[in-house]
Amino acid sequence: MTNYERFVKTINWELPDRLMTYDLVDHAELLKRYGGDGDLIERNARMCNRIGLDATRYIHDPEHHWMGDKFLYHTDGRATEILPIVVHELGADGFNPIERNGCNDIFEIRRLYPRTLLFGNVCCENTLPYGTPEDVEQETLELIEKLGPQGGILIGSSSEVHDLVPVENALRLYETVHRYGNYPIHVSRD
Repeated sequence: MTNYERFVKTINWELPDRLMTYDLVDHAELLKRYGGDGDLIERNARMCNRIGLDATRYIHDPEHHWMGDKFLYHTDGRATEILPIVVHELGADGFNPIERNGCNDIFEIRRLYPRTLLFGNVCCENTLPYGTPEDVEQETLELIEKLGPQGGILIGSSSEVHDLVPVENALRLYETVHRYGNYPIHVSRD
């Protein structure tokens, strides 16, 4: 039994008959063949457009999508070049997670895709591990103030709460969302 099968059995999930992940690759031959010339991000977007769409369509069954299932696209890393493909051609309902720190501008993504669910965006590279609890609160409040009123934002880490994140910073993130993230949104800075 594989680790994945053990995991699924432990939480009483059925094994999916289809599972897919698409990661940015740095394999020169594949990138040259399917992505052409340009920087790594541009080539990966072209490669995804050429070979990733069919694979994603196989995994994401549009018939079930329109029956109420949500299709969330995993967007670890810089994703701006691939989002038009994911939204317009695959019909994704959301992006998870939206990384910060020079990768993605969540406010611009919200402007371009106002009806798309957004996850994350409190920086797990700098603010969460190395900032103060006050820094974490300010970054969280910015998301609540600017994105909260229109909904569709699930605030959390920009990727994960890893072992470098002090417990007090993780708690401050969740306490801030709990305190200020209720509707109607009203953030009062003390």
